[in-house]
Amino acid sequence: MAENKVAPVYQKKQGTAQQAEAVVDALLKAFEQPLFDWERPRVVVETWEHGRTVVVWEAGPHGWMWVFPCGGMLSGTLWEVPEAELPKGVWVEPKDGCVVSVYQEATRGIAETI
Repeated sequence: MAENKVAPVYQKKQGTAQQAEAVVDALLKAFEQPLFDWERPRVVVETWEHGRTVVVWEAGPHGWMWVFPCGGMLSGTLWEVPEAELPKGVWVEPKDGCVVSVYQEATRGIAETI
């Protein structure tokens, strides 16, 4: 008899501090420019709204979170930011101002969600 296979369902799960630090490394690599001495972004865990794990980069270029990690032209400039490689199973979502939330994959079978 054939085994019942269930497609995975992806849900948001907060990233860890270690994953957020890896995101910071990828962020600084993507925005590496010899002309700028960027201040390292801060990782904030559990004290941000709703206990989110976030990366805060107040000293970064305006609008950086809209081109990270996918890459593209930084708004209002001629600077093309390269695509960044995030750790496997980690993704980010831009938030207001100078913040991205960090998430990790959390998979469950569809049968478990019913």
